[in-house]
Amino acid sequence: MIWRQYQVPKISGQKATQFDISSATEEIMQRYNKRLTGWRVPYNYRIGRGYTGTISDIGNDTTMVKVKIYPASLNRQALRFFKGTAQHGQAINSTTFWKFSADNKQWHVDSVKGKLTKSVPAARKMFSSKESSNKQQESLPIQTPQKNSNAQYRFLTENKKLYVTYDGGKSKIEVPGGYTNVFRTASETSNEDLNSGSYLISPQFTAFIAYQDKQTGLLFRLRTGSWHFSALPENGYRANAFISQVGGTLYVTYAVNRSLGTDYYETVKTTDLRSWTAVPLKETVLSNLSCVFWENTRECYYASKLHGLQYSSDGGQNFTSVSYDIPNSFKQTTGESPFNSPVNMYYAAGKLYLRVGQGEAGDYAKKGQLQEGLFVRSETATNFKFVKEQPARD
Repeated sequence: MIWRQYQVPKISGQKATQFDISSATEEIMQRYNKRLTGWRVPYNYRIGRGYTGTISDIGNDTTMVKVKIYPASLNRQALRFFKGTAQHGQAINSTTFWKFSADNKQWHVDSVKGKLTKSVPAARKMFSSKESSNKQQESLPIQTPQKNSNAQYRFLTENKKLYVTYDGGKSKIEVPGGYTNVFRTASETSNEDLNSGSYLISPQFTAFIAYQDKQTGLLFRLRTGSWHFSALPENGYRANAFISQVGGTLYVTYAVNRSLGTDYYETVKTTDLRSWTAVPLKETVLSNLSCVFWENTRECYYASKLHGLQYSSDGGQNFTSVSYDIPNSFKQTTGESPFNSPVNMYYAAGKLYLRVGQGEAGDYAKKGQLQEGLFVRSETATNFKFVKEQPARD
């Protein structure tokens, strides 16, 4: 009687909380698996001993899902349902293409097809119905949207050692090798000034970009665990650097080359803190950066000396200039706006704020302190309104 009333679950229309397409696919696959196990599911649809497979993000908001399924019963109806072919009379090989579309900045499966004429990259993400405890330990804690750092969460130095604190300095945790590698400059000296956005500090996830002798990487700590080093694809050097966490995806932008006084950057991303994938961006936004902020896997902001602040809504394929308004009364007082170098973006009370400094030649000060402008995003993604001026933080 129960089997007669069984309604087959559909993948199309399923929504995901993850912003990264591959992670969203895996999330939906795991949820789908739970609905196809147990005695209440007829044999024609039931997954018996789980599944293994790979997910490949092939662009155009599409993922290729290759799965080896171990069904409870290997029969023709099961083969048709899973759109696959039998293997050794025990498993079903299935390849489908999931087309995603965004709904309120949340991915959902738009359609599922069995064939797609498109080349597939080598980069893949492995998954299975039984995740190892080690992989779960190294997954990013979900934090969306990005919040302004708690004032209690900060780094401090003492006797050439780097520490982090989560309680305003009452207690501190040493970052092993942190002082030497995090503060290392190209001239092999140490500079303790880190630009805003180049590190994340919270009890759930703490990360710095570290510059070892022959390898640049992410020095990180999950929750109360030990410290780990994850090597980035290319060796870099100390300059402005930027880390953005978007749900279960981490973006790192760092300098990889320098020529005639110009720093050239690369952006990479990871979902497991082990493997990194380069993010293809227009080269015009990847030099002399002063601010980088990823709001989600589609929307991002890049600020450079040459092109100013720019916004992309398609993952960095195309960019549009961003304006930030200064009151006329302020312009009349100073002659022109001294605020011309975006340095940091953050969320507070559900609003996106932008801090704009004066650049290296800035000299506008009050009471002996250099000033910066604070702006808040208006109704559109390409305009910020002036809030106030305040002492510069860095």
